[in-house]
Formats: sequence, C-alpha cells, structure tokens
Amino acid sequence: MFNTQWIDVRQHLASGQQPVFLLERPLLHGQSSKGGVFGIAEVARVGDYWVPEDDPITGDGKWAVCRSGTHVRVPILAYRTQERALASIWGLGVQLGLAALASIRQHTSDPPTELHMILGHECSDLAPQFSAFRCYVGIAIRTK
Repeated sequence: MFNTQWIDVRQHLASGQQPVFLLERPLLHGQSSKGGVFGIAEVARVGDYWVPEDDPITGDGKWAVCRSGTHVRVPILAYRTQERALASIWGLGVQLGLAALASIRQHTSDPPTELHMILGHECSDLAPQFSAFRCYVGIAIRTK
C-alpha cells in the first residue's frame, strides 16, 4: 500500500529546524485506543517502521526502525531536481522511492507492506539562481 501525507515545511524552515512529520502507528484492533477489557486497557500499536537516517539516493544506507510508541518520527529532507521541469519532480519521487526500497533490503528480509511518502508544501522554484526545484520529502516503510 502506498500512502501520501503532506506537511507545511514553512514554519520549520523559518526557524532553521529540520522538518519532521509524526506518523501515527496503527492500533492493533481498529480505531479505538481503548481495549474491550473494562474499557481501560490501551490497545497495542503495530508495525515495524523503517525510516532512512540520511538520503536514500546518495547516503550510506543508514536506517532506524521504530517498533514501539504511538508515532514514528519521519525526518523531511530537502532535494533539488536536476532541471526546472515538472516531470523532474515526478522523477525525483520515483527515484527516491526505488532507492529507498533497494536500500531497505540491506537491513531486513521482511517484505514492505506499506510505503509512506511525506511531501512538503510546496516545491520551491530556485530560478534564476538555479534551473531547478527544491522539494521536501520524508519516507517511512512498514514491514510488519
């Protein structure tokens, strides 16, 4: 399953902090956070979520895995397209997704069940300094 979420990166960029998205891990039994036992027990969260610690395209393939907690912390990285064309934004997404899926295979033999791509609003036009766009993307891959 492929999921896309959006984040407004402007507030992070204005403060000089790296954008981060908090992806909620699903509950074991549906949408209610309370279990059926007297209505007081917290239901377990499920899923192993793998998040790249650096750029999957050019980085050294370091990944962190999240197996507990209510949320997964997904860093949003900045990418610059190779040219100033809308198709290059689409190409960046394809390249990033394929690089991430290839890289994750070095860390787990479990097959991916979900890919979450978090996209920053909006891509910035770098003209006239550069003939390119700057885009913000984060990735989380669920394996269990």
